Amino acid sequence: ALPERHLGLHLPTRQDAARLDKLAVLLEQHCNLDLVYSLASSSIFSSPSVGVSAPPPRLRIGVALDDAFCFYYHDNLQLLRLAGAELVSFSPVA
Repeated sequence: ALPERHLGLHLPTRQDAARLDKLAVLLEQHCNLDLVYSLASSSIFSSPSVGVSAPPPRLRIGVALDDAFCFYYHDNLQLLRLAGAELVSFSPVA
């Protein structure tokens, strides 16, 4: 089992490689990964934005990004970009 952390989040720089390797082996043994890959690449999961360019940026959004601020859902950031926002990273502790 993976150890718990506040909100269940693990910072990307503190992952234990051995645990991730063990998890990968378990997934390969107990999951039909070919089916997962097939479903993930099927048209029902494809992004409607494929081939569509983002409109020119209308809004600049500052995103705190450093060792203290490193967990984000990348899909959310991508949706902001697709909506036309320009994301600018900064360090609040610098």
